[in-house]
Amino acid sequence: MARKSRRIDKPLDTLADNKSIVLNKHSSLATAAYVRLSVEKDTDDSIETQIAMLKQFIEGHKELELTDVYADNGFSGTNFDRPEFSRLMDDARTGRIQCIVVKDLSRFGRDFLETGYYIETLLPNLNIRFISVNDEFDSAREEDRNSLAIPIKNLINEMYAKDISKKRSVADEIRMRSGQYTIGRSIYGYKVDKEQNCFVENPDTAPYVRLIFRWHWNGVSPKDIAERLELLGVMTPSTYKIVVEQNEVMDEEDRWTAPMVREILKNQSYIGNRVQGKRKSALYKNQKEHPVEEEKWIIHYNVHQPLVSSPEYVGIKKTFAEVKIKRKRRIEELEKDREHLHDSFPSMVRCMECDRTMHYIRYAHSEKKRDYKDGAFYKCKVVRGSANCNQIVHEDFLKIVVMDQIQMLIQNMCDKKEVIKKMQCGKQDNSLLNKIDRINEKSAALYENYAEGIIDVDEFICLKEQYATEKENLLEQQKRVEERFRNMKKNMDEFLNMEKRFEQYIGDRTFNEKLIRELVDCIYVSSEGVIEVRFKCDDVFLKIAEGAEMEV
Repeated sequence: MARKSRRIDKPLDTLADNKSIVLNKHSSLATAAYVRLSVEKDTDDSIETQIAMLKQFIEGHKELELTDVYADNGFSGTNFDRPEFSRLMDDARTGRIQCIVVKDLSRFGRDFLETGYYIETLLPNLNIRFISVNDEFDSAREEDRNSLAIPIKNLINEMYAKDISKKRSVADEIRMRSGQYTIGRSIYGYKVDKEQNCFVENPDTAPYVRLIFRWHWNGVSPKDIAERLELLGVMTPSTYKIVVEQNEVMDEEDRWTAPMVREILKNQSYIGNRVQGKRKSALYKNQKEHPVEEEKWIIHYNVHQPLVSSPEYVGIKKTFAEVKIKRKRRIEELEKDREHLHDSFPSMVRCMECDRTMHYIRYAHSEKKRDYKDGAFYKCKVVRGSANCNQIVHEDFLKIVVMDQIQMLIQNMCDKKEVIKKMQCGKQDNSLLNKIDRINEKSAALYENYAEGIIDVDEFICLKEQYATEKENLLEQQKRVEERFRNMKKNMDEFLNMEKRFEQYIGDRTFNEKLIRELVDCIYVSSEGVIEVRFKCDDVFLKIAEGAEMEV
């Protein structure tokens, strides 16, 4: 499958206001030195060596002036989400820098598509000069810009990165399986003995780990355990690591949660096992870091002092497995419920107090224990101030009410059918047309009076303008009347077509989802038990009535 290059979500012509910068040999360009050291720990020079090299290069070119140094330490070249690289690109877009200097192309990036996009498209459009010292590449030289060597080197850099990643992945797995893998960080309850390369008990946190296991063994849920730890003021694992081990200040307060407790209860390290390979990434396969199935974990047994006994851990693990099986069965049951219990009024039932859509809840899914599982109800869960709307209406009851209202609507339509037909046969009022004819007659007589000398020219012009204005107003009124008449005829035709379609359902109170979806707009339920059904066809009656009133 072909890989896709990430692109900036802004058009190139809007990225910067530095288009007016002119590059020439007499200019002093604000220059950025960008350096990077890979997470692969390859044989490249250190960050300090790279910086010294680039500073020396910039000092040797009078047209360049060092503005800032951007250093990403511990980031792969295949990953362009690097903090200093992002800052570099932001400064390039805002015009703070006009030139970027790197040791070689691989320091800038090891992704063929991404690196090529930046060097060949983005930076030229931003009018940024790009220099790679070891590659002897300078985008100010036309022969360098047109050279095929740069794309080839970018491709080689990507292939090299993948090759290194593959070798390192294989080497890491061999070390993990042989037990020679170095422990990098501690876990809650343990400290790292770097000399022995093993975990040793942490007297600050180990007692709380034992307490967590003991509580859960005695039937306390992870949620309740988290609440107890909060009451005792126990630091969470992340808080302890930052505040105690790293001697730093927490930006935000961290609280114990049920998932934190479950993570501790599931961790095999507390019975003396070392677990590795729980997460894996493979650059050479274009795979980002992802969790690995438990069957593929690398486990070394009894390699350090346990904090809890194996029977206790196995018992808790068995409990988790049983809960997982029950949850899976419960989900399967709920799915079966959803197949034969679907919402009869989707997004139609609303709370009259807060005007929010009420939740559709199946009895089998309700938190409350009920004597029956079949059926559902609608409930408003919106909290208003210190009060909860808490409206509840049962779906079966709502079906009866809505079908009764539909029967009343259809009967009403049938009763009004003859009245609408008579209105449909009515003729349009022609009084405005008669007035227009009289104006035309007056205009014709006006010219004859002027020709015979009965009126002078001033009177003729004044009366002519007056008649023209009156005629224009009458024509505009006639236009509006005709438009209203056409709309009313259209609404009456629509009404009669609806009546014809629904007349067949008179007397049939069987729940009909087709009728519901076609006729019902929304259903309002109040806390006092009032149910108001609003129909989509209400506006048809209203339009006909309004049109009839206007005609009168």
